[in-house]
Amino acid sequence: MAPGSTADHLTQTSLASLQFVRFAAAFAVVFCHSLEIYRHAGGDNESFAAIARHGALGVPVFFVISGFVIYGAALRASSAAIFTRRRFGRIYPPLWAAVLLFLIVSWALGGSPVSPANIFRSLTLLDLDPTGDRNALFVAWTLSFEMLFYLTAAALLLLPLPARLPGAIAVLATSIVLVYSGWPWVPPLLANPLIFSFVFGVAAARARISVPLRLPVGGLGLAMWGLGLWMNFDTYPTYSTLLFGGGTALVFAAGKYWDITGGAAAIFRFAGDMSYALYLTHPAILAAFQLTGTQRQLASSISPLGMVAVYCAAALLCGLLFHLVIERGVIGMTRRGWPAAAKPAGA
Repeated sequence: MAPGSTADHLTQTSLASLQFVRFAAAFAVVFCHSLEIYRHAGGDNESFAAIARHGALGVPVFFVISGFVIYGAALRASSAAIFTRRRFGRIYPPLWAAVLLFLIVSWALGGSPVSPANIFRSLTLLDLDPTGDRNALFVAWTLSFEMLFYLTAAALLLLPLPARLPGAIAVLATSIVLVYSGWPWVPPLLANPLIFSFVFGVAAARARISVPLRLPVGGLGLAMWGLGLWMNFDTYPTYSTLLFGGGTALVFAAGKYWDITGGAAAIFRFAGDMSYALYLTHPAILAAFQLTGTQRQLASSISPLGMVAVYCAAALLCGLLFHLVIERGVIGMTRRGWPAAAKPAGA
């Protein structure tokens, strides 16, 4: 581990340690969805099922990372337009390719028809009530929250510099009111406490933690992780989400002054880079297992846990290939010719 300056870590988006957490969060979601494979193969161990369900906590961790990273990206952006184009270029082209992949797999293997409305929501992320069953690509619902955060950040960048902090405070206050008011007319997109995970990430990026406090703050974050995992996620999803998201933010706030170096850093950064591809493509692997009878064919020769291992390995391989062959290319094409973001003073 090597220390880094505060300024570096407030603007740097390639921390190897952060990238490793990003990959772990993506894999946690993949593992969560492996529960369907496990159940279909005859698995009935409730302890394993409880562990798998907690993989859903990878979503708030993703959002905390987004808040942390986007704060640095906003500092580097020379304009709201450049910031928005880069964010859209990072999210949409790989998403469109992943939706196409899922639809091809589902069609080729005789899956149920997907409604045009669900395809539209997955391609545009325009959904005020984002849920998995309203999207062709069932994980796309989380990206509607991402786009809400990106648009909010872009709107704040349009404000004069002295007005940005008051504007952010106003947005936070409004979000608290909308989430906890219970007003029936508030769209679910704006009433979900998941949106606070982005705020946690921004707070972690802005925080200045003195040396004597870094270990206690990081320890408190780990304790919140433990409490979030200990709580019954099915019974207390909101509390588990807030504890895990808040704990992640505290760990990042205390740990951003240190990073992993050497060969491990390159591996961790690559794993983080492919995490979005893994997240987007594992639904196609899940559909392939379910539609081809692969689960039934393998269930006679390997255990339910073995089925989970095969599914996870297939998802990792598909995510890796998608990242290398498709994601890198489409992101490069969307960014080619765009003006470079200005570096902040003193960087």
